[in-house]
Amino acid sequence: MSYNLLAADLTAPFRDYCAKESLKFAYRLPRIIAEIETANADILCLQEVSKLEELEPELSKLGYTTLPFDPNFAKNGTYFTSAMAYKPEKYEFLG
Repeated sequence: MSYNLLAADLTAPFRDYCAKESLKFAYRLPRIIAEIETANADILCLQEVSKLEELEPELSKLGYTTLPFDPNFAKNGTYFTSAMAYKPEKYEFLG
């Protein structure tokens, strides 16, 4: 499953046509997790991850191990990363 999380500080372009509350990560996180849980994918590829410290425990509850990449990309002064997550009962990380 591939999912763009929309980095928390990159929501400005959406402010004109989205409810302000719906752009907050605290609002979006449970909905993102619900979609991931419904998909029940063995491997996740996540883009624009800026709140990994909030996301990782939720993914862990669903049985995922998270592999973040270095946050080496900045846009408008915001650093975010990509991450992968996998179900260790099905896959073994060799890296």
